[in-house]
Amino acid sequence: MKKMKNIKYILVLLTIVFTSVSCEVDDLATDLNLTEASVPNITKLPLPIAQSISRASIAAGNVTFGVKVDRGLGEIKSLDLIGFYTYGPTNARVTTAPVVLKSGITTFPVNFEFNQNDLITAFPYLTSIISFVNGDVLTVTANITMNDGRVIKMMNDDGSNNYGAEFNGSVLFKVKQTYSVVN
Repeated sequence: MKKMKNIKYILVLLTIVFTSVSCEVDDLATDLNLTEASVPNITKLPLPIAQSISRASIAAGNVTFGVKVDRGLGEIKSLDLIGFYTYGPTNARVTTAPVVLKSGITTFPVNFEFNQNDLITAFPYLTSIISFVNGDVLTVTANITMNDGRVIKMMNDDGSNNYGAEFNGSVLFKVKQTYSVVN
């Protein structure tokens, strides 16, 4: 019976020790540098607008693709539509620095259409229609200017995502669209 009392006292003592040395800061958010922001909703324009960039259409001079830009979540003062172009062999992909496709967008929703000449003008890598290679990818996203003047980039300058994984599969909004170059 004495052993049972000792176990009981040991358990009480351990409980006191563990609760006294637990987290000093109960509010985990105080250690995180979180910011409230907004997200865009960028969707592809429906057919007959292209859903990918066809090399045959480029050669014929009649490729047109586009996006619809809207507010996804939060307040947006203005938005710049940004493009990244990824090219090269699979084992050595290169993503261009971001280029501004349209700037100062303040009216939502709004549609934008582009053609191969717009891309050749925007991206220094693309010098002519033969620069478009099967497997290349155009990514269209946004930089958002908030009402307080902060600029929120949806993608980093190297083309990597600047947002959490929960936005990738969102059914409420899309923060980027991709257009693959196909034959």
